[in-house]
Amino acid sequence: MAHKFSVSALLLLAGSCVLSAAEKPLWTWQEPDTELYQPCFSPDSRAIALVRKKHIPDFAEAEMLSEEDRKKRTSPIEKDERYADPEVIVLKIGETTPSRVDWGWSPAFSPDGTSIAYAFQKKPISRFRILAETMAGNDIRLYHLTGKSTRVLAEPKTGYLDSPVFSPDGARIKYSLCDAVNGAYGGEVGAAEIALDGSPGSAPGSSAEKEDEESRGQFSPDSKLMVTITESGLEVVDRASEKAVQTMVLPGQVQGVAWSPDSRRLAVIFTQREGEIFHRDVLQVYSVQP
Repeated sequence: MAHKFSVSALLLLAGSCVLSAAEKPLWTWQEPDTELYQPCFSPDSRAIALVRKKHIPDFAEAEMLSEEDRKKRTSPIEKDERYADPEVIVLKIGETTPSRVDWGWSPAFSPDGTSIAYAFQKKPISRFRILAETMAGNDIRLYHLTGKSTRVLAEPKTGYLDSPVFSPDGARIKYSLCDAVNGAYGGEVGAAEIALDGSPGSAPGSSAEKEDEESRGQFSPDSKLMVTITESGLEVVDRASEKAVQTMVLPGQVQGVAWSPDSRRLAVIFTQREGEIFHRDVLQVYSVQP
């Protein structure tokens, strides 16, 4: 599964510089025992689309829990096989109640803010790990925010589709072709695009251009600023002076970062744990001053 912002791409040396006082978030949102992924700002920077997923303990974490605790956390799946499936939601900044879009991953707003493209999670996945097999068949869909209608844009011939991205004019969507690449784990093997008016899209091809775009994801859209992950949270660095202009102290490990289109806001997701046990992911939005 491709992410909009790779944490490894953000691990850059901040250098020695004088930091401003730690910033306070404009807004914070969280739910207990819930993982958050892939934040994406709306074009007007007033809303965020993201993925939420109920946390199910696995690997070493599951072994640390008592049998009673494990059953308590997994028993809801017996009543609802989609209980811990990934769910695309939209949150207006400052509000607490999300609007639900669908089961899926990788939301992306259209340039006019009227629609969201996403990868639909076809198979119930709550009982399983995120592998190529459990993602197989995922297609690309378009959700209209006003009419609340959905249509399928592209379906995979093999594997699964992921990471839709609109063209600047909103007329086309590029997306990733994915399959098993590392044993049972999935990853990108190519790219394709589709026109929203039904005209022919380009043939599947290399994802090199998309990878290059993601490698630059730590830079603000206006290219004036850069965000780096530090031991205590985040720093925003002015690229011209190479000095840090803001610092965000976060009580958890950073999982994802997203810039607003106007480069004035920064969204970050970090994980809070109680010892080695997952507690929740937290979404915060910060104002960024150039």
